[in-house]
Parts: sequence; structure tokens; C-alpha cells
Amino acid sequence: MRAVRTALVLAIVIASMAAMVPLFSDDAVGLPSDADVVFRVSPGSGDVIDIRVGDSRVVYITASNNYTDALVVEFINVTFNHAGMYCSGVDSEPVMIASGETHIFSITITAERYAASIDTMTAVFNFSFFDPSDESDVHHVTVEKSMSIRSRMASENEYNRIMGIWNNPFPSPFDTAVYAAAVTFAVWFVIALFVSSILVPLIVPFFIKDDKKEHRDIKKRVWMPLFVLIMLFGLTECMNVIGAGEYIITLANGVAGIAYVLLGALIAWRVYVTVCEAFIRHASENNGRVDRSVMPLLLMIGKIVIGMVTFGAMLAVLGFNLMIIVTGAGVIGIAISLGAQSTLSQFFSGLTLLINRPFRPGDIVMIDGRNDILKVIKVGFVMSTFKNWSNSEVITMPNGKVVSSTIINVTTGAKTYRISVDIGVAYGTDVEKAKRLALEAMTEHPRIVKDGSEENPKVRFQAFGESAVMIRVSGYVDDFEDNGSITAEIRESIYRKYNENGIEIAFPQMDVRIRSREHDEKKE
Repeated sequence: MRAVRTALVLAIVIASMAAMVPLFSDDAVGLPSDADVVFRVSPGSGDVIDIRVGDSRVVYITASNNYTDALVVEFINVTFNHAGMYCSGVDSEPVMIASGETHIFSITITAERYAASIDTMTAVFNFSFFDPSDESDVHHVTVEKSMSIRSRMASENEYNRIMGIWNNPFPSPFDTAVYAAAVTFAVWFVIALFVSSILVPLIVPFFIKDDKKEHRDIKKRVWMPLFVLIMLFGLTECMNVIGAGEYIITLANGVAGIAYVLLGALIAWRVYVTVCEAFIRHASENNGRVDRSVMPLLLMIGKIVIGMVTFGAMLAVLGFNLMIIVTGAGVIGIAISLGAQSTLSQFFSGLTLLINRPFRPGDIVMIDGRNDILKVIKVGFVMSTFKNWSNSEVITMPNGKVVSSTIINVTTGAKTYRISVDIGVAYGTDVEKAKRLALEAMTEHPRIVKDGSEENPKVRFQAFGESAVMIRVSGYVDDFEDNGSITAEIRESIYRKYNENGIEIAFPQMDVRIRSREHDEKKE
């Protein structure tokens, strides 16, 4: 009995020892350790990752699983030993990495817009991993990486330097940044005064020659905004010299950027207006086809171009994406062009009229399709306004219709107008005398142009009529609008002179002979 018990105990001991063998063998699988996952940062450990304020940089961290089984690896967060950076995104959730495999975590680090410059700071990336079969055994691993912040607005390189370039040479107590900033401000004041008062008047004659009035106009219109523009730049430079904080410098540069755009637009507009006025004046003196009536067109084009450039520049200063805005504006422009096709057609027809100048306000025209004579009142961008010369009706006509019509400009920009008076004198009349009297009547009228600016009055033998010899006398009246009354007065004068000199004004007449049948029979 005792032997049986001994054998049973021995069997239990041997079985227990056999069960414990795997725990002590070389091939035994234990729990994972911190060294079972290796993390590598890209760029390498010897490189410092530089990030400019307001910009972002992607850091790639490769996790390699050296454990015998799959592990779940998770990025927790990143901490910094200095303020100014933060994690703005990570593209991966917790991932399971098989044994011997790797996974790359992409972590975006962003430097704050108003962060101060820091040569070296440490970023600590925190990870955790565990065996999915035992989630209670969680391991935490940290990965460090050196980084730096580069501020566009940092003033350390310009601090206490004259103009941000030369070291402060003054003795104590004038060797401080305040005095360096004061000297810098004074230097910029002199530069602004020199550029706006001396340099601009010297440069302008190279672009606009032989016109002192235009030179004075440009100097007068550009002097003040250009002076303020340069002084504003000098003031922001002084803030760097005095050592203001990045936030203050950034805020000042943002405000100054908007001011630069507005002042630049003001200078561009004033120069543009001056150049347009000079162009119109010279063109009017040279060929007479361009006058101030085209000025609204030039001003509108200038407003559109300068306004669009100014708007885009301001959005760029404020940090907007111009590509998105331009694309959106293009889509809106297409929609507007489709919806307002008729209006745009009239608008471009108005541009055609203003550029080609077939008539001007005050001209007398005849338009194809209308029998009346019209006086041009206004040429607009969409509609043109005319006045009926005979009964003073005001007519508004779309520019598209005007452009597509045949236009006869009676006055061609001048008030003078050629008139003709036809007279029929009886056959047998002294034609030379009749011609002389008709020419006298035309020439003696005070409203007939005789100063040589137009062709002098003329008379000629016009034709042989059925009942009269036709004479035509012609000349230019000084104002088209009075040509009807002047023509009537000349006819009256001719009629009076002919009556006084016994010249018969012919009228239609016919000789009628009546023959009877008896007369014809007798003749036979």
C-alpha cells in the first residue's frame, strides 16, 4: 500500500516537472518588452527640423515590430519643452503590426504664427503598444527629436542696429535700442523726403517729355502718398531695431501690408489719371479724333484693373488662397456673362463707339432706318441718347443697334454745314448776270462762312431743264442748326435781286395747240 502511494506521488512530481519545462527552455515566448518595438525618426537623429512660423512640417516615425507576435502600436501625443509648436494632425489610428513588419506614422507639426525664434527645442513623441492577447500589459515609449523655429518677424538680427544693418556706435547712454531706432527713423525720413521731392521729379521727364504741367501734376499727386509709404516702411523697420515682440511686429507688418497696397493703389491711380489726361490732350492736338469724351472709358478701365489688382493684393496680404478666389471669380464671371449676354453686348458696342468715334456729342447724324436728322446728346456704355433735330424729341437707342446701322455724320464734328440753292431762270435770260446776282445774295449773308476755314461760296450752270435754265449756288453756313432759316433768307434775297434786275424766274409751262378736223381736211 505504501509502495502504491510512493509511486503515485512520484508520478505527480514528474508530471509537474514536465509541464514546467517550456517555461525554462530557450524557445519559451515571454511577454513583450519596451525593446521589442524600435522607433526611427525621419529626418535622422543628427538633423534638426527647422519650421518657419506659420508653416508645417511632416515628421515620419517608423515603428518596427521585433516581437514574435503581432502588436498594436498607437501614437498618443507630442510634447515640447518650449511654447510655439503643436501637433496639427496624424494620419494613422492605432495599428496592428505583424511580427517583423514596420509601419510609418506621419505626424504634422506646425509652428504658431506668432512664435518666437528658437534655435533648438525638443519634441517628445509618445507611443504605446501592447499584445492583443493581453491588453493589460501596455508599454509606453518616448521618441525625442530636436527642432527649431524660424520667425520671419524676429528682430534679433536687427536689434540695436542702425537701419537694422550697422551696430550702434554711440557711447553710453546712447548705445541702447531706443536711440538706434530714433536714428533709423530719422534716416528713413530723409530717404522719404529725397525720393518723393527730388528723385521722382528727376525720373518723370524720362517717361513724359516736354510737358512741365504734367510733371508738376504727377509730383503734386504722388508726393504725399509716396512719402507716407516710405515712412511707414521705415516705422516697421524701427520696430525690429527696438526689439518689439514677434506678435507686435507681425501685427504691425500686417497693418502695414494693407497700407502698402492701398497707398500703392492710390499712387497708381493718380499717375494713371495724369497719364490719361496727357494722352487725351496730345492726341486731341495732333489728330483731333480724341477728346475728353473718351475719358470716362479710360477711367472705368483704370478703376477695374487697379481695383482688381488691389483686391487680390489685399487678400494675399491677409493670407487667402488666391487660386481658389480666381477660380470662383471665373465661374461667377461665366454665369454673369451668360445671364447678361444682351447687356454685355450693348456694353461692348458702347466701347466700340467710344473707341472708333464715328460721332461725338453735338454732332448731327442720320442713322440707317430713320428718316429724321438726329443730334447726338450722349454716348453711354449701354445706351446712346439723341435729340430729333426737327421736333426736339429725345431718343434713346441701344448701342448694339447704333453700331449695326449705317451712320451718316452730317457735321463730322464741326458746326459748319454746306447748303445749296437751286434756281430756274427762263430761257433767253442773261445767265452770267443771273449767276452773279445769285452769288451776291449768297456772299452778302452774314452767316455764310467767308474766312477761308471752309470753301468760299460758288455758283454754276447746273442743267437745262424742261422749262428753265437751272443755276445752283452753294456755300457753308456757320451753324448747321440754322441752315434752314439761312437758306430761306438767301432764297428771298435772290428773288428780290432777280425782280429788281428784270430776271424772270421760270416756272413750268407748256404750249398747247388745238387743231380741228376741218382744218386738217382743208390742208389736205
